Amino acid sequence: MTFTRPWCALRAIALAVLVGLSAQPQSVASQGRLMDTAILLVSHGSTVIGREEFTLHRGQLSESGTGFSSNGYTVSATAYYPPSRSYASATSVIGFRSDSQPASARMDLDGSGQPNTFVDFTARRITVRNRTSAGESAGQYPHPDRVLLIDDSILSLFALLPGSEPGSVTLFYPRNGRSSRAALEFHGIERTTVEADERQLKHFTLGAGDHLRHLWYDSRGQLIKIEIPSDDLIAVRRSHN
Repeated sequence: MTFTRPWCALRAIALAVLVGLSAQPQSVASQGRLMDTAILLVSHGSTVIGREEFTLHRGQLSESGTGFSSNGYTVSATAYYPPSRSYASATSVIGFRSDSQPASARMDLDGSGQPNTFVDFTARRITVRNRTSAGESAGQYPHPDRVLLIDDSILSLFALLPGSEPGSVTLFYPRNGRSSRAALEFHGIERTTVEADERQLKHFTLGAGDHLRHLWYDSRGQLIKIEIPSDDLIAVRRSHN
């Protein structure tokens, strides 16, 4: 179900509070209980096509962006495509519950510098609100038992390990409300190449058929590498920040 209505003054004020949060997620996240911060370099074949900067901290960021709750996590990410771009291609601030399931998201998916996609997860529904110059549109979708938020332009959404239990999950794409079923599998500790070095990392795969995302984490659960062979994409954590 979707609907469209014009903006009201009160709504505009509320969104203005969130502009700085979504436009500069790195600086906001640095104020919390930081668990990880890194840069991913994204390559297509042998060519570096982008970079992503992310932070992971414990606790969900408040709506005002001024503090954190005692439970859950927050992943803040800024993507630059191409890597030399001086302003962000996309940004996101995503709150997760303690079980690594998403609770809310505030995203700029078109590089406008302002939040334009808002996602809320309740027990039964996923609500997506999209803002444009013409007003706001919203859609509601069923909330499956286990869901992962996906966007093809922000790979570092996987900065938080997507749960510890393998099994069936639903991938939800906030850009268009699309969802698809996928399998999350844990392959144990395996050897992989990171910046010409062989490393032993935790290896997960996410997807179905030939379209798999290979997710690699170290012993502390920090994201090291993402591979999407079907798209000839690889994102590798830079060794120095």
